[in-house]
This record gives sequence, C-alpha cells and structure tokens, in this order.
Amino acid sequence: NGTVFFVYGEDEDQVDDIASDYDTYSEVDEDGDDLQKIRVDWDLDGEGDYTADIWGLDDDTDHYFALCVEYEDEDDDDTIECSDTEEFTTDD
Repeated sequence: NGTVFFVYGEDEDQVDDIASDYDTYSEVDEDGDDLQKIRVDWDLDGEGDYTADIWGLDDDTDHYFALCVEYEDEDDDDTIECSDTEEFTTDD
C-alpha cells in the first residue's frame, strides 16, 4: 500500500530530487513557491489515475511537478519513487 502525492513548485531541482532526498511523504520539506506537496491517495494498492487542482500559482511563471508514491520496499524500508518531472507555464 502506498501514499500517492504530487510535488510541485518553481524550483525544478527540488522537484527532481524528491526521491533521492526523502524517504517518506511526511519528510518532504515544503519551501514556499519553490516546493509544495499535496497528497491524493493514502492507500494505493495497485494502479490509479490522479489529478490535483492547485490555486494561487504565480502568473507568467514556469512550474514543475511530479507524481510520487511512498511505500515500503521488499526490505520493509520506506522509499519514494516519482515520475519524470513535467513543466507548464501559467498565463499572464
């Protein structure tokens, strides 16, 4: 079973480094506009499709995001895996 969450923000490096810097969702340290997180599932068991609505993003700004899952691996160690980082730009 896994915890599914999005990470997003204006700092591409922070979004890219989630899986290497953290082992659990609760450890992910938000950093203002540079890095935020939002949990979308507390009990993934298999596959799922996820979306998140985010308000209050800065206008005319590049934003980066990834979908991640926290779970226990075969050694019962907490781990995070994330999708590739994607990008979009908000309107003026």
